[in-house]
Amino acid sequence: MLVRTARDFRRAMDLSLVLDQEGIAHQVHRVDETHWALQIDDEDAVRAEAAIAAFERENPRDVRGPQELHPTTGSVAAGVPVAAWLAAFR
Repeated sequence: MLVRTARDFRRAMDLSLVLDQEGIAHQVHRVDETHWALQIDDEDAVRAEAAIAAFERENPRDVRGPQELHPTTGSVAAGVPVAAWLAAFR
C-alpha cells in the first residue's frame, strides 16, 4: 500500500525514519526525478498514517522555495573580511 509520496529525498528519509521508529516495515521507492514513495503493508496502514500525520503536524513542510543569492553575494561576503584584513596591515 502506498502511504505517502515526497517531493525530495530528504523528506522521504524523514518519513522513513518515523516509520522505523514506530517499528513499521516499509520500502522507499523513487517514482521519478523528483518524487519518492513510501510503501507499507496493508495491516500497518492505520499506524503508519497516524505516525506520519503526527510528524507532519510537528514538522510542517517549508512552503517557501530556496532563496537564490545574487551571483556576487558570496564574493562580496568573502571580499569584505579580506579587505578589512588588508587595511589593518597598511
